[in-house]
Amino acid sequence: MDANEEADLDTVLGELEGQWKSTPIPKDDRSPVPDGKYQVRVERAELACDRTGTWRLKWDLVIVAGSCIKRHLFHSNQLNAQGIEWVKRDLARAGVTPPDTMRGLRVMVDGGELLDRVLEVQTKTTRSPKDGKDYQNSYINGNNGTKMRVPAESA
Repeated sequence: MDANEEADLDTVLGELEGQWKSTPIPKDDRSPVPDGKYQVRVERAELACDRTGTWRLKWDLVIVAGSCIKRHLFHSNQLNAQGIEWVKRDLARAGVTPPDTMRGLRVMVDGGELLDRVLEVQTKTTRSPKDGKDYQNSYINGNNGTKMRVPAESA
C-alpha cells in the first residue's frame, strides 16, 4: 500500500469511527429458525456426495415472507433405495413431474428446473437418540404453483 492509499484508508476509517462504536453486534443468523411453516424460494438445487459417500439431492431454500425473511433452510434427499420415494414425493410437492429415470433427475437439476419455485416448508427440531443432539429437519409441504424471479441483491 503506498502513502496515498494509506492516507485514504485512514480517512475512511476515521469517518466511520462513530458509526462503528454505536453499531451493536448483530444476532447470529446461523442459529436455526424457529420450528414452523415457511414460504421459501428454491435458490439452489444440486446433486452432491456427502462426507459419508451418500449422494443427495440438496436444496438451498430462502425464506421469502415473515419474520425470518432472507434466512436459508437446507433440505436434502438421499439418492439410494430408501430415499427414492422421498425424492419423488418432494419433486411432486415442488410442482414438477418426477423424471422417468434417475439420469433424468440429473438433467432436471442441472437444467435449473427446480430453481425459483415457491414452496411451503415445515421445520421440526428433534433430538437424536444416538448422540443426544438436536437436529432441525425440513419437510416440503407443497407449492403454490408459481415460480418467481427475485433479484440477487434482495434475496
